[in-house]
Amino acid sequence: MMEVMLFIKKLLRSRLNVMPLLILLLSIATILFLNYKSIDYFSLKNTLIEENVKFDKDIVEINSLIDGQDETNEQINSIDQENLINAKDLKEKNKKILNALEQKNYQEAYTMMANKISNTSSIVEGNSKFYGSSYQEIMEALKRDEKFYNYLSAHKLKADNIQPVFGATFMFSIWNEYMPFLFTFLIIFILSQIFASAFHDKLMIYRLIPDNYFKRFIRNTAIGSLISSTIFFLTLIFAYILASLFFDKGSFNYPILIYSEKLAASWIAMSRLISNALILQLVSIITVISTIYLIAMVFKDKMLTMFVALIVILGSMSLSYILVPLQKVAHLIPYNYMQSVAVVTGQINNQIEISHLNFNSGILSNIFCILIIVAVIFIIEFKRSSKLSNFKGVKDKSL
Repeated sequence: MMEVMLFIKKLLRSRLNVMPLLILLLSIATILFLNYKSIDYFSLKNTLIEENVKFDKDIVEINSLIDGQDETNEQINSIDQENLINAKDLKEKNKKILNALEQKNYQEAYTMMANKISNTSSIVEGNSKFYGSSYQEIMEALKRDEKFYNYLSAHKLKADNIQPVFGATFMFSIWNEYMPFLFTFLIIFILSQIFASAFHDKLMIYRLIPDNYFKRFIRNTAIGSLISSTIFFLTLIFAYILASLFFDKGSFNYPILIYSEKLAASWIAMSRLISNALILQLVSIITVISTIYLIAMVFKDKMLTMFVALIVILGSMSLSYILVPLQKVAHLIPYNYMQSVAVVTGQINNQIEISHLNFNSGILSNIFCILIIVAVIFIIEFKRSSKLSNFKGVKDKSL
């Protein structure tokens, strides 16, 4: 317990360590505000209103075409009449959905929305040649949206915005989209300062204290993991409470889009993803902390440790999206699993189509990396201890 308190004192002693924490919390508050500002633009209500404006224009144009056409051309007249009926029908359906939303009868609105999408799918399916190469993609999107609204209706949930503002969904989006890079940067910044502070003029201060280097590594990594995990959880709790206070608590049964190994999309309750994502996140945090510790041992300098750690950890995470050679081995890079939510949902595989990141590969990759780091630290410490012992032996003989 004393060592944990000492670690926390080191963390809070410097304003440089506190500033990233404040910036992280401020960033979350800013993201929530920006999401709030986009509510009207991305909402289902606004989408339906814009559709009806478009349908009004279509109806006017089609009526003009019908009035200006030769009555003897029955085929063209028939197509125009059918388009006119479809436009009026969709406009009327939108009005009914808007009315249900106004009355806060969300389940009815979502059921009607799912039926509307189903009808649209039938129309698209009947005109597959018209859509050409885009047909399959359009059909998949329509089926995905239909399942989404059916899920909301069946589970009696209120839809959040595309840019979420409800407690549960906002917290989950922060974890998925922002925490992998913001949090990783934060712990690299803080732990580089703390781990490298063990060296003074390239000499390890702990050598003055009789202590086993392996135990010291385990102790520092464990304390670093504990502190980092606590910061991680408190940040997510902060996001949840902040969104819940200003908007709605949301639900942990909210549907989240996942992709299978064959990239087939489906919806699943958020609560079913959290446990695996948390386990993978915690194991990944241990790997990152072990890496920072190793880099600090090698370079023995705060700024240099932070610079190298940023390149190795954040660099590999970022470049896995860009460089094809790295994409092929993305599942072998343990730092990619800091994006634990994107891994368990299959989103990262959807973005990097030639990668094979999943929960099992993440656990194995991280464990293997930790074992390698432990072995490297053992070799480094053994050689340094041997040199120190030889130096003391020569000094004693000279005396």
